[in-house]
Amino acid sequence: MARTLDNLFRTFANYPDFTWKVFDDLIAYEKELPAKTLLYERLVVLYESAGRPDLACEARLKLAEYQVEMGKTVDAVNGLAFTVRKFPDEGRYVPQLIDKIELICSSAPEAAQLILPFYTSILPLIPKTRGSRPSPFCIEMYERAIARFQENGQLQGAQLLQGQLAAIRAGQVGR
Repeated sequence: MARTLDNLFRTFANYPDFTWKVFDDLIAYEKELPAKTLLYERLVVLYESAGRPDLACEARLKLAEYQVEMGKTVDAVNGLAFTVRKFPDEGRYVPQLIDKIELICSSAPEAAQLILPFYTSILPLIPKTRGSRPSPFCIEMYERAIARFQENGQLQGAQLLQGQLAAIRAGQVGR
């Protein structure tokens, strides 16, 4: 099976939809979570290289589930954050990834410290406008970040983000 999976990664690299469809069935034989995790890491890289953020995000979500199950919550959050940073304008998937990050951080003290730095790093990457109007997705992400800063007692950071959000809503910030 290992050789079959290696062939899958090589032979079908140009057919990411196919690999996604068959991947879980092909790795069903693998009972060890660390081995499944490594295979999913390869799959994420394959999809990123193929320019398929949708599949990269789907695979990253599944990978994060395995990592959390193994007790590697910090790795799960860091991986999810990496994918968000790589595809910050992927409005269909980024909220799902962020939901997963927040869920992990809320239930794992060792990962909770990662949420504020995550938002600080991701907000500048999100396009502020969609066409000539403020981006609803960007506004939603700022609102989420403000809530997390307030929950963590970082009122000065929350106020700074509120000012930036007001500028975005007023159309005073480009990108």
